[in-house]
Amino acid sequence: MQRNGDIRGFFAKKPTPAGSNPPSSWSQPLGVDLPSSPITPQKAAVRAPLSRDDEIKGSDEDDSDDSLGSLTDFFGRKGGPSSAFQRKPNAASTTPKAKRTASGPGFHSPLTLQNKPQRHKFDLKALVNHARQDNATDESARRAGELLREAAADVVEKYDDSGSDQDPEIMRDTARKLFDDGEKDSKGDKFVRAMNRTQGDDTRSWYYFFDPAGPPRDVSRSPFPKKAAKGQWGFLSPADGRDLAFVRGIPIAIAIKGKELPDELFEWILSEICVEKNLQLRGQYMNLVSRCFDDTRRLVDDRQLYSMLEKIGGPKHSLKHGKFELSPGFAQAHLGRDWSPLVSFLQILAEMAPNMSPSNVIAAVQMLLRMSLDPVVSCIVQVRSEYDAAMTALASALPKVEEQWNACCNQICSYLHEGVETASQRSVAVRLMPLSRPRVCDLRRRLAAMALFGNPDLGRKHPDQTLTFHDIFTRIDEDDFNVTHSTDFAELNALIALLDIVVDDGEHLRAKVGPSFSSNPADPDAEATKFDAEVDHLAFKLKAIHDKLNDNSQISRKEAKLALDSIGKRLTYEVRSRPPPKTSIFDAEPEEDASLPKQRDFMKKWAQRKTDAKAGKENTPAGAND
Repeated sequence: MQRNGDIRGFFAKKPTPAGSNPPSSWSQPLGVDLPSSPITPQKAAVRAPLSRDDEIKGSDEDDSDDSLGSLTDFFGRKGGPSSAFQRKPNAASTTPKAKRTASGPGFHSPLTLQNKPQRHKFDLKALVNHARQDNATDESARRAGELLREAAADVVEKYDDSGSDQDPEIMRDTARKLFDDGEKDSKGDKFVRAMNRTQGDDTRSWYYFFDPAGPPRDVSRSPFPKKAAKGQWGFLSPADGRDLAFVRGIPIAIAIKGKELPDELFEWILSEICVEKNLQLRGQYMNLVSRCFDDTRRLVDDRQLYSMLEKIGGPKHSLKHGKFELSPGFAQAHLGRDWSPLVSFLQILAEMAPNMSPSNVIAAVQMLLRMSLDPVVSCIVQVRSEYDAAMTALASALPKVEEQWNACCNQICSYLHEGVETASQRSVAVRLMPLSRPRVCDLRRRLAAMALFGNPDLGRKHPDQTLTFHDIFTRIDEDDFNVTHSTDFAELNALIALLDIVVDDGEHLRAKVGPSFSSNPADPDAEATKFDAEVDHLAFKLKAIHDKLNDNSQISRKEAKLALDSIGKRLTYEVRSRPPPKTSIFDAEPEEDASLPKQRDFMKKWAQRKTDAKAGKENTPAGAND
């Protein structure tokens, strides 16, 4: 075709030259010029079929591993494709096989159980050795227990007045036997002294709201008031079907419709909540009482609440509020009792709190404060959680008018001040107050101010309105904050905890810092500067008390020192309005403790006496002492 010719000539058929007959098996492509002579295809060289055991040179190293078989033997003939798609071994395109040969039997399914030698998962000799070590440990513990019992029996026979297993003679003799050393000031004596330093103060007195000996055994259960079960409540009169009716929830269904229980029947159910052993039946009693709103407001008072707790070992109700009786020592068995009735009581009290009258709510709060002094409230987790819920519900049910709220807080603070004298006992009740609601936090801070300053009138107003930095500094300068050889560190630790609660975030003290000493009255940061200076002064006073504490591994001293360090850091890094400035060598000297010059004079005199005594001994002739 010409270069600039018509495009239609490209698709036109070209005339076939005479005498040329193209083969019928192929046709000439369009636009392709055929060569003058056809190309003769070369025949492929036919190779002889390779045997399975033949080796191809260069296919593998001489030191190769012959443990692997060929892929054909590995997958097997039976599991492969059908014979129609298999290549013949003598085909020219067959892939040469390597020299590796199958060294074992054919492929087996991994699911097939193989006859392999059984191997133990653990070493039997090691298990035997572990068992022997366990037996030796049990035997050693048994020997120690026998020595303790024998020593206790010997001391009881020798000392009739002291048969306690915590007697120091028992511990000392037992420690000497355990260390195989009967001499005085031996390893056993050192061990006993170390144990005494790590133990708490057993001489501390505790208040037990519940009898440590256990609930009274002759609890008289109130008889069911059949005369009150009339009309729609008449189905509760027969004793055989009464429990089943409560379990099925029939009385609750009637109460939901607005039908109030008779007074006698309501009081009987309240008396059964803490003594009923069936948990399902006890739960139905609680659900029914929580729906009787009018009966709760009229009939639930402090006398009724105390009578419920009296059946599980609580105190009797009394109109006179005196000092609570304290018991020396800690009763461990007191915590091992079943306290599920107390948990149920706290739960139903939280449900009834919104429906109780204000005077009865105040009485209930006072009862819970008295109960919080018992170790069971702080040591039993479930009791503590239900106590928090009940106290929160009662505090939320108090009047919200400010004058009435102040009057209620004053009654509650006066009750705790009258019942407990020591700060350690008061701080227990204060620190167990929950922090879930603002009103509870307000009551908690008023109780802390009363306990710290010993003034029940502080409960009448919020601490933000009454306390200043001057009041706090004056309180810290008193004798009970001074560390001496006769300091009660449990009391000191309680006072520090109360002080931390009273200070809180310090915002209430910011407006009471007094006139600023700044040289520029128009400085907007003058108030913050004065406030930070007062906070630093308070932290300095607490650090001076911290430095006077001699840490001799006693728990009470460690706790007091840790509390002082904690409140000091909180004042510096949380209460302060600004971060503390960084000091350098060019800054002024920090304020010095007033007691340091006296301590320096004492050390100089002591060192001088030592020097004079040494000089006099050296000047004495050798035979003068003889």
